[in-house]
Amino acid sequence: MLPHGLAAAEALELAKAGLSTLDVLGAGSWKAREWLGHEGIEEGASADFVVYPADPRADLAVLGAPDAIILRGNRVR
Repeated sequence: MLPHGLAAAEALELAKAGLSTLDVLGAGSWKAREWLGHEGIEEGASADFVVYPADPRADLAVLGAPDAIILRGNRVR
């Protein structure tokens, strides 16, 4: 168990448990949104996204050091 707010560490634990990189990334993004009943990428949808310095599909560790975080169209980091 990990405390709340450690999504990057959670992702690494999911990979250690045997999930593929794409399944790990999906669990923390679009697949989770779909499961929770939230909208996906569509016109008028909330513009939340994260920018990473490298492709997280190649290295999940980059999830812990985003270059930018955009929530509802506003940069918060």
